[in-house]
Amino acid sequence: MKIDAISREAPVLVAGPTASGKSALAMELAARD
Repeated sequence: MKIDAISREAPVLVAGPTASGKSALAMELAARD
């Protein structure tokens, strides 16, 4: 799934193993305009 396809209105659960990039993805989602 592309980040642009994720709704800004719906909650998003970011889950995965340690060191898989969850924090980087969360920061990228939070920084979108």
